[in-house]
Amino acid sequence: MKKGQLLIRCLVLGILVLGLCACGKSATKPGEREVKVSGTKPWIDTGIDVNKGQEIIVRAEGEVYINKKTPCTPNGVKDPNIKPITKLIWRTYNVTSDAMHGALIGKLGQQGKPFLVGKELKFRADSAGRLYLGINDKDMKNNQGAYFAKIAVK
Repeated sequence: MKKGQLLIRCLVLGILVLGLCACGKSATKPGEREVKVSGTKPWIDTGIDVNKGQEIIVRAEGEVYINKKTPCTPNGVKDPNIKPITKLIWRTYNVTSDAMHGALIGKLGQQGKPFLVGKELKFRADSAGRLYLGINDKDMKNNQGAYFAKIAVK
């Protein structure tokens, strides 16, 4: 086999392998990006720069444990039987008071004001900046799990 034919076959094989690898990822629509938001990291850089006035749609799923036995959805702690005193203690660990403890939150720019994202949020950016996502928890050393957010910017 000639070197040229071998090179072409290798290129075609490489393209096929890359295509198959991409198929294994969760389904996102064109123009969407999926980001893993770890429960153990303060802020995740989504790599998405937003202009003022752009529409952003975020849909999230997954589960984060804020300790060994308390699961959260992207909307925050989901156990309705949590004692009021426990909720008061958790509030001291919140990044923002506008969201339940453990909820998915976001901000525009490194110094931006945190806001609730939750399971689904559709909004217009009130400023330009990089979109960051995180967990509403200042003490992450006992957290586990992750949320998976699909983000579309229009």
